[in-house]
Amino acid sequence: MTSTNGSFGMERRSRGRPSRLPFAALIAAFFFLQLGSPSALAHQSPVGCTGSGLGIDLFAHVGDVHVGDTIRYSVRLFNSPFPACDATEIGAEIVTPDGITNSITALLRRNALPPGESDFYTNVVSYVVRAQDIRSDGTVRATALDAGTIHQNDTNSKGGGNQGVNTEVNLPCLQISALCIGGIGENGAIRFTGTVTNCGNSTLAGVTVTNLVDSGSFMVLMPTKLAIGQSVDFSGSWVPANPCGPNVALLTVRGTDEFTATPHTVTNFTTIACQNTLTPGIKVTKSCPVQAAAPGQMLVFSGTVANTGNVTLTNIVVLNDWPAPNTPVFLLASLAPGGVAPFTGQYAATTNCSMSDTLTANAQGLCGGAVTSSATATCPIFTRPALLVTQTCPVNAVLQGGILTYSGKVLNIGNTTLSNIVVVNDKPAAGTVIFTLASLAPGASAVFTGSYQVPSNCCVVSSTLLASGRGCNGALVAATC
Repeated sequence: MTSTNGSFGMERRSRGRPSRLPFAALIAAFFFLQLGSPSALAHQSPVGCTGSGLGIDLFAHVGDVHVGDTIRYSVRLFNSPFPACDATEIGAEIVTPDGITNSITALLRRNALPPGESDFYTNVVSYVVRAQDIRSDGTVRATALDAGTIHQNDTNSKGGGNQGVNTEVNLPCLQISALCIGGIGENGAIRFTGTVTNCGNSTLAGVTVTNLVDSGSFMVLMPTKLAIGQSVDFSGSWVPANPCGPNVALLTVRGTDEFTATPHTVTNFTTIACQNTLTPGIKVTKSCPVQAAAPGQMLVFSGTVANTGNVTLTNIVVLNDWPAPNTPVFLLASLAPGGVAPFTGQYAATTNCSMSDTLTANAQGLCGGAVTSSATATCPIFTRPALLVTQTCPVNAVLQGGILTYSGKVLNIGNTTLSNIVVVNDKPAAGTVIFTLASLAPGASAVFTGSYQVPSNCCVVSSTLLASGRGCNGALVAATC
């Protein structure tokens, strides 16, 4: 909006009603009509004139502007109708809002105005609006002045006028603030909320907020209108392309003060950075074969490795502590959250009753962090415990009543180690222990000797050996000879 000060000291708006003659001029005209023309003076021109009617009007080509816009000023130089006197030697100038005086005298088509005549000069001075020139009422002010020689009596006088024009300065302004909350897991959504405020001095239309993230732009606030001082909330979310973060989004607000003479678009922005909560996890399992393997056969076991966390695992390695520490069993490049990968492994079964081994799974989280898990299983071995005992008489016959010394052998003919081997004879008395051995491996044998006294009334003697041992889980095996 533009306002002006009249050349006679009256204030008016440039887009309001036309200016009127000042009150003092009306009174003078009244008395002139009532009393008639005074006596003519030698230099009075025209005869009977009573004073100065010289004045100036100032106009801006727009009613409101923005900082950086150009205002073009026009003026109208006029001399009021009779009883105003002739004005000659007229000069004029415009003082722009930056305080610079711009003379326009050289542009005048004539420098004399008889009463009742005027001249209009278009776009004689331009001014670029500066923020430092804005006054406390939100306007920039220019002033136009003219002066000339007034021929009203024997001694000429000086007369003229001044007029100011106020042009409103639009200061569109948008403020934006936002905060975000990270999601859970690499596929979690980051959520954000924010507020936009019209901090300027004009209504804004078409206000939008866009989110620029991961090379994509997404509108989170549809076009809306904001009055001066009004605020509006917005919210949105996105799933980050890079879960390792932190993830940065640029929120940009735009709006236009389109209800002005020269609409301008104003922008502002804020950035938010969030990171999802990532927890890597792993679990390994081991299962024995349904059918037990016999010693020397391959014991084939199965297992699984599972991603129990919320972020992808990489470089998964499953190792076994048998048949040697850190024996590789399974390798996998990556495993998504919730994923399960099966695997199998094998080794030769021993002659023990069972095999116990431990699997260890190691991995790295996609965004860092090492994880590990272990599983132990004891697998039974299919065993056939068996024992053989033999007895050999001495080479030379023994006399009646003499001592008979015999030899024997105990042999493990099964496929598993035997323990607590005991050999007994029924001579010289039932259950006579003649040999013990702590353990005996499959295929191994042990020799022993024993003796007893031959009766004095027989030609032939016999004895029975009983060998016994313990197999897997304490199972008893025995053999006689």
